[in-house]
Amino acid sequence: MKIGAISIFLLLLSFSCQEKKETKFLISEDKMVDVLYDLHLADGVLNSTELPYSDSILRPENYYANILKKYNIDRPTFDSALQQYTENPQIYLKVYDKVIGKLRIQESKLSAKTHKSVRDSALVRR
Repeated sequence: MKIGAISIFLLLLSFSCQEKKETKFLISEDKMVDVLYDLHLADGVLNSTELPYSDSILRPENYYANILKKYNIDRPTFDSALQQYTENPQIYLKVYDKVIGKLRIQESKLSAKTHKSVRDSALVRR
């Protein structure tokens, strides 16, 4: 009886001491940041303008397909990688923090250009 209990204890101890395997993501964190950034930019364009979606080039699914193609990723791989990230929320949040940071930088650049254009046009009217 003691030998069985000791064996079970040692077995449990050996499993608890093993390092957790690190997830090998199908798409690296840096690449995922870039892909998600581009997808969100496309979403911004698609949601902020009245585009004639009847033109096959301007259909949202084509925007997304072209972004994935840019990064040499097929849709099933992207979907699987996204699933991996959602199953690892700490890493997924880290990825999204980087995406949000890039979007904020882009927003600042656009805002600065807009303010400069408005200021320049006001100077021309004088």
